[in-house]
Amino acid sequence: MNNALTTITWDQARKILQPINPEMTAIIDQLAPDESMPLYHAQYNFGEIIDNGKQFHFPDNGQLRCLSDHSNPQLARDFNYAGNYIPIGILIDKRLELFVDTGNSIIPSQIFQPGDIFALSLHLEKNKSLHPTPVTQMASGSRSCFALPNLNDSIHYMQLKRKLHLKSPHPKSLYEQGTFFRDAVRAKSCEQPWKSSVILFPQQWVDLIKNDASWQPLYCYLIELAWLKSSYLRNKIYYDYSFNMVTTQRNLKPNTYLAETFKYILAIALGEFPGLRVAVDDSALPLETLQDIILNDYGLKNYIPTIIHAARFNYQTSHFTAYYSFQYPTVLASLNRTKRLTTTLHDLRELKHIFMNYHDAVMQQTTGLHNTVIAKMLDSIDLHFLHSKKDIHDEINLSTLVDEFDKHFHYCIPTSSHRKPAYSGAFLRGCIGITNPHLNQS
Repeated sequence: MNNALTTITWDQARKILQPINPEMTAIIDQLAPDESMPLYHAQYNFGEIIDNGKQFHFPDNGQLRCLSDHSNPQLARDFNYAGNYIPIGILIDKRLELFVDTGNSIIPSQIFQPGDIFALSLHLEKNKSLHPTPVTQMASGSRSCFALPNLNDSIHYMQLKRKLHLKSPHPKSLYEQGTFFRDAVRAKSCEQPWKSSVILFPQQWVDLIKNDASWQPLYCYLIELAWLKSSYLRNKIYYDYSFNMVTTQRNLKPNTYLAETFKYILAIALGEFPGLRVAVDDSALPLETLQDIILNDYGLKNYIPTIIHAARFNYQTSHFTAYYSFQYPTVLASLNRTKRLTTTLHDLRELKHIFMNYHDAVMQQTTGLHNTVIAKMLDSIDLHFLHSKKDIHDEINLSTLVDEFDKHFHYCIPTSSHRKPAYSGAFLRGCIGITNPHLNQS
């Protein structure tokens, strides 16, 4: 089954939405929309670029097309309010990723999980001119994904291309693996193909939400959601000030790149930006299919085909480790960085020094930060600094010690006793793990 688009009634939609967003379901139930107010149910294959930064794409007879090219003329009327932008919708299955593609790196912006609503602020605000030209794209599943073991063997890749009849070039970097994964999964015949599913709100719904007084409860609910989502950006000046205050008091003088990287890691820990994690299910990508491709079509030897993907971390509830890797930089400051004058090990040591000083300063009452969400987060997490090369100063742990706090690197379908994690993989050559030691892994 390919990408698909159908209309559904509220009675059909509520059965899907009740388990994942009961609050919104209860509000809409009170409004009692009838069958004259259909919603759209869209399904997208793994890796599809739903929005390319210029146009949003709807399924159309298995393909993806923008409004102006779609075979259903009613669609242009139902989503006139959105134009080329992403319409208001809610994710009901799997994951979506909002990201920036710089041409040589992927910067994940948001990860949507079932029950999450997207494109609220753009379409509920009165003045759309305040929104800048879109630079983000949206993918079905995780776009920020790659394998931990090296996949650079050209002979093995040619074998894979012949088996799957692939035309994709050999991925030369972690950045290129996301596209390779999409193409390989597309070429692989699967009995139960991976699909993300969304419900999209057409013009009739949006007009009532914005203009009908009886629909104000739903409008207020959505506006509050949009407001909460903007909390970090509204308070970013405070987070930046706290960092500058601590570095001044402690006489720390990190370069711009490390300063921005540290603040980005704090944002990952706070759940404001996605981090990276080891895949252990098919929520973000078709894990079993990808591991089968790497093992049996590519012919990986000795190592577990560990897959890494972007994920949203919550320091209070996440039972997994989130990572930031210098080899997969997602902080904007890395884009304009000049030629490296230091080693990754040196940068890790500097980052650890910043963290220890920042942690100590925040916990002291003299800074005024001890009763903030930052202090609560820092008190809940551990940071692990890892590299595959031994640190002569013994400040950075070897990547082989990652098993002490993250068992997921051993996850594989099917299980294999003779394989081991690729501890020397690029991802682990300079990364920081964020974990809540009080929560058991799952």
